[in-house]
Amino acid sequence: MSVMDAWKEPATLLRRAEPKRDPLGVAFRAHDVQEIALAPVLVATTESENREGTGEDYGTREDVTVYWDNRDEAPASVLPGDRVRLRGGVWEPVGSLVGYPLGVYLRLRKEAPRER
Repeated sequence: MSVMDAWKEPATLLRRAEPKRDPLGVAFRAHDVQEIALAPVLVATTESENREGTGEDYGTREDVTVYWDNRDEAPASVLPGDRVRLRGGVWEPVGSLVGYPLGVYLRLRKEAPRER
């Protein structure tokens, strides 16, 4: 147990969470969403911005990076369409798992639609 364990947060991988779309753009689910409990992660906010007045559909975007101490604690893979439940919200992976000398990290993004 390391000193950083007290700072770690629970996370869940939602396999196949993004619905598929048919040629007409209608969303459907081909499979049920599978929830996979992950080892607790250390979360670092890397970017947070409020894009009021930009004319974009999303008002707030937040980027975080989640860290695992070693490859054994991280998920084996993150597939397109997977999402991560973290801090009471659902986050979209940006890129894939990256190994580095101290463990493994994954970048996540969450966008909140603009209220109209």
